[in-house]
Amino acid sequence: MQLSWPTHRRRSPGPQPIPYVCVNQQVFSILATTYQLLTAVTDYTNFSCTWPGGQTNTANNIENIHNGIHSFIGGFGHMAFPEMAGFDPIFWMHHAQVDRLLAMWQVLNQNSYIVPTVNAFGSYYESVGTVDSGNTGKIEWDWI
Repeated sequence: MQLSWPTHRRRSPGPQPIPYVCVNQQVFSILATTYQLLTAVTDYTNFSCTWPGGQTNTANNIENIHNGIHSFIGGFGHMAFPEMAGFDPIFWMHHAQVDRLLAMWQVLNQNSYIVPTVNAFGSYYESVGTVDSGNTGKIEWDWI
């Protein structure tokens, strides 16, 4: 008696995890905005932030891409909450990708630098009206 084995296996398509479905639906939009960011945005201030000096930056920027990934992935897990995002392993891969995009953009735009900009909204470590520049000091964590 001879046994025959199938030459391929079929996997039931079954339901996909919700974050996978959300990102999969957005993949072409993410690729297009990333390509546009790297090829068309040449000013560091417009590249780097959503609200430079308190003015709405409706153009594409790294923060929009960064925040979008947090929303697509995090809408169903830790990535949606800043206090918990660092506990999700995808957080670290995501931020490595943001660093990679910054490095690629810097190679393409070597003559664009940080322009001192007023922080119009403040944050948990900067007061409203603080000037962010290349000389901005490190974050002091002694308040923790």
